[in-house]
Amino acid sequence: MKHALSSPPIAGLIAICLLVALTSPASCAHRQASESEKDSGDPSPGLAVAPFFPLAVDNEWRYTGSHLGQQREQEIRIVGRDGPWFVDSEGEKFMVDAEGLRTPDRYLLRAPLEPGGSWKSTVSLTATESYKIDEVGVTTRVPAGVFHGCTKVTARLRIDTATRLVKTDTFCPGVGLVRIKSFVESEGRGRIPQGELVLEDYELSPGEDEGNES
Repeated sequence: MKHALSSPPIAGLIAICLLVALTSPASCAHRQASESEKDSGDPSPGLAVAPFFPLAVDNEWRYTGSHLGQQREQEIRIVGRDGPWFVDSEGEKFMVDAEGLRTPDRYLLRAPLEPGGSWKSTVSLTATESYKIDEVGVTTRVPAGVFHGCTKVTARLRIDTATRLVKTDTFCPGVGLVRIKSFVESEGRGRIPQGELVLEDYELSPGEDEGNES
């Protein structure tokens, strides 16, 4: 999801991901698999990720929040299909494959959903995004409701020897992305908040399981 942590925090659902404004459009996504993945007999571990980002035409999410002191509002809707991909109102594409939730460029959430799980996306010759699952089974409260069993993922991109851009996303099953928090980590200055977006409201197409408190 298109996101530059130095720019307004959502530009389509791809804003959920990281830092496209700082990276090459010809980026690729990959991860160094953990031993548990290498040894797994499950042919489709990515199916466990699917509930955390319901994909169906006409699904819609509405966010409010701020970035660098400016109030932000954003509505994102899944408007169509392109082969195996679901296309949102900003033109970004998403799918769940055998390994997790992804765009054409990177994985946003990757199985197994276990604390400490990590992967990397090489986005240019000199830049690599690092992802880590911080928590699972989290209860999260946002204006859209109280959601259980959520997963928090933090992504980092080093931009120089002293500075990293950081973003933490919270995905909840049967709902999708409910919170986005962005920071700059700077040696000597610590973690500097940049902004936060929270889910204000959402609508899922018939047949999708909303399945949490609202």
